[in-house]
Amino acid sequence: MSRRPDEFDEAVALLDEAVRSTAPDDPGLSGRLTLLSSALRHRYQAHRDLSDLDRAVERCQEALLLALDDASGRTGLLISLGGLLELRAFRTGDAQDAEASVDAYESAAAHCPVDSPDHGRLLHGLGMALLTRYECTGRPQDIDTAVERLSEAVAHEPGGVALADRLARLAWALRLRYGRTEERADLEAAGGYAYTAFTMTPSTDPAHPDRACDLGGFMLDHHRRTGDPEFLKTGIGLLEQAAAAGTNRTVALHHLGAALHRRYDAHGLPADLDRAVAALTAAVRTADPGSMSRLASRAGLATALHARALRPGAESADADLDRAADHLEAVLDALPAGRPAVATSASILAGVLSDRHARGGAADDRAGAILWGVRAWEEEGADADIRITAALVVARMLAAEDPDRAADLAEGAIGLLPRLASLYANRADRQAMLSRLGGSAGTAAALVLGAPRGTARQRAERAFLVLESGRSVLLGHALGTRGDLAELSRTEPGLVARFKDVRARVENPVPDGFPPVGSSEIAAEADRRARTAGEQRRRAAELADLTQQVRARLGGFGKPPTPDEARAEAAEGAVVMLNVSALRSDALLLTREDITSVELTALVPEAIGENVSAFRTAVDTVATTEDFEELATAQDAMASVLEWLWDCVAEPVLTALGHTERPGDGEPWPRLWWAPGGVLGMLPLHAAGHRTGPTGRRVLDRVISSYTPTLRALRHAREQVRRQGTGPVAHRALLVAMPLTPGLPGGGPLSQALEEVARVRHHFDEAVLLCNPEVPTDPPADGAAIRSEVLASLSGVTVAHFACHGAASTADPSQSRLLLHDHQHSPLTVQDLLPAELDSARLAYLSACGSASATVGGGLRDEAIHLASVFQLVGFPHVVGSLWDIDDRTAATLADAFYAALRTGSAPPDTDRAAWALHQAVRGIRDGTDLPGPYDRTRNPYLWASYLHAGA
Repeated sequence: MSRRPDEFDEAVALLDEAVRSTAPDDPGLSGRLTLLSSALRHRYQAHRDLSDLDRAVERCQEALLLALDDASGRTGLLISLGGLLELRAFRTGDAQDAEASVDAYESAAAHCPVDSPDHGRLLHGLGMALLTRYECTGRPQDIDTAVERLSEAVAHEPGGVALADRLARLAWALRLRYGRTEERADLEAAGGYAYTAFTMTPSTDPAHPDRACDLGGFMLDHHRRTGDPEFLKTGIGLLEQAAAAGTNRTVALHHLGAALHRRYDAHGLPADLDRAVAALTAAVRTADPGSMSRLASRAGLATALHARALRPGAESADADLDRAADHLEAVLDALPAGRPAVATSASILAGVLSDRHARGGAADDRAGAILWGVRAWEEEGADADIRITAALVVARMLAAEDPDRAADLAEGAIGLLPRLASLYANRADRQAMLSRLGGSAGTAAALVLGAPRGTARQRAERAFLVLESGRSVLLGHALGTRGDLAELSRTEPGLVARFKDVRARVENPVPDGFPPVGSSEIAAEADRRARTAGEQRRRAAELADLTQQVRARLGGFGKPPTPDEARAEAAEGAVVMLNVSALRSDALLLTREDITSVELTALVPEAIGENVSAFRTAVDTVATTEDFEELATAQDAMASVLEWLWDCVAEPVLTALGHTERPGDGEPWPRLWWAPGGVLGMLPLHAAGHRTGPTGRRVLDRVISSYTPTLRALRHAREQVRRQGTGPVAHRALLVAMPLTPGLPGGGPLSQALEEVARVRHHFDEAVLLCNPEVPTDPPADGAAIRSEVLASLSGVTVAHFACHGAASTADPSQSRLLLHDHQHSPLTVQDLLPAELDSARLAYLSACGSASATVGGGLRDEAIHLASVFQLVGFPHVVGSLWDIDDRTAATLADAFYAALRTGSAPPDTDRAAWALHQAVRGIRDGTDLPGPYDRTRNPYLWASYLHAGA
């Protein structure tokens, strides 16, 4: 029921008079003070006059002092005081009020029985107080505890509008935590609760527009995570409804402005950005003066104005940049110290001032951008991604005038990347966060190499360690929990068993997907996702603790190598880490003696982009065309890129390493490990060279090439070899063949797949064959090539050979997969393989399309997320993969030649010869050793250049 505004004034006046006329020792004074406090609170909520809230707190505190002997009354007063203090802290951002609010609720909890009718209200209030304290101080544990208390409060409420309100608050808490952690299970649980609260609230209820606002905010977050346009469209509709009729228009307008800004980013319609500015301007205007909500809306408005200023042809760019800077400076002046939003606002202001400096050249703007960027970086309690971004922005600005400081900032920023990965319980969430920082390590390494401090070798060592820390962070995070546990298993088997169990549970994926809005399954799914998120978080914390326990006993377990350890890893051959940035490009050369660098002056990002695009286009043409002239043109284009790759990368590197000619007959071939990183990982460095002229102008004719994403990954592979011992052993091979694949056009026929595995089987005394169950084999297959059988069969085999299609996922590389018989409903993905630990594994041969191709979509340019790297992670020290779709007929010939080269006489295959065997087999295919007369395939790199060796 709505009330007249003057009703609150009358109530306050009457209760004021009642309190004044009550004697100090009157037993009824406490109750009258309590009623006055409540009336003042209601008037504050109607008129938003902060003085009413201040008086309400004072009257409640006075009532509490008079209720020392009334245990039940005191509990209720503590709950009321906690609520008032939380309300004031939420309005003003006062951390002391937030702290006092939590204290009041916790004092009430100490005297409130679980079966008390006040217990649910207490839990709800405590949860909200913890949320507000989190927003004031940024303490991560507060938001976790808040979610727990709010979940318990929901369980205490039987139903009705009160339950809808508690569900809405729980949804908000989960969304707030998602904003910090980006854990998808939190987001989807929040969506389920927000939807349930929305549907439970009658359309005639005054809270209905606010529930629409809550659900619309979730829709915006979901679109930001998934890119699903339906969520953005529905969310904008809900937020427009809430902004028109809600009791909290400021929040609705704020979210509406953010949603419209998001739609502008997606579709580029100028009207959306103008509407976003208008909505956020209205949010600022309707917000309480001095409130945290007003500051948040001003920061959002500044972001929209900044975006509008950068719009091509923007007529109001200068004015928009000025307004954006003014808003952000006001926000930073008003924000209490230590507030998490300080770093965010400072980082945004640094970007605004940097862009204004670029337009007008004012020295003050440049100095301001550096000042605020450094401020954001130095906020140690802020989110790591905000700090990293700010540090790199400032580092780029300082590169010319203070290169040493720029290098230090960039190096420090990259040092936070592994910590960033460790914050998330789920791999997909880590991947989403890291995708926004793609290329950061390359920029930092370039800044380090360009700084004058120290010797050239010292700079090279620093840059190498920066790349080692900042590349393949996801792989490094996984490697941090893997290593040789054999010795510890003998002394502390219980610890090792628990460690492995928890690690497997953490690496198991949280299911993607969510019921569509309107589905009856949403509420049940929300509960399940919330439980899943909690379980994953607890397991991740337990894994971190167990990892520390293991490291305390094993020293270097799972840790990255030191510089001395790194040089020791180069005893068998150099490791070449390539780095490309807009600042400079270099090859960092790790040898047993030193770490040095070679600047690659001709390797510029624009040329790389053009050549990668030309190469991939040519590959696609060769794979699909039936026109002879198109085929010849495409093959020529591929060969031209390989010549460019030789001139710009391979030749300078090999010359610096002293590999200047082909080894003579009887001389050992030198080995070399490429760590290309980024887009270069899409090109076959091992095949770089000139198609004509001296044969020594080809990588294949100077060194045996292998690949590794990082030195740490190479070290992991070698540890597996050392554990197993060297030399030939009796093998048990798993052979998987898919001559036809359901769901592909025409069945995606691989006419030679059965011939390929038949040839491979010839090299092993014991082999298990899994095949498409619809295709007869001779001899009969041992089982079906389906996900469950493949995963079960991998355990205990030494060699796994796959002759099937593969599919790389650019949007989500962890969903790259091998296409087995049941891939349409039960795919075998990168994520599925992660929990495996295959102690017997020695060699994986992935005769599958693109199994070793780098995926640079979604900003994950510094990650090596593909099938080859995950097979190496789970225990195969040697992996043979491919960079593109491989020719079916050549695949069978090359596989046979490879396995034959593993053998010496009648001895079993020696998998430690894998790199040499592949090198020999690929050179044989290239040189046409299987062709008559003078024919070769030098000018047809599509057929041989795809194959690569990764690992030890």
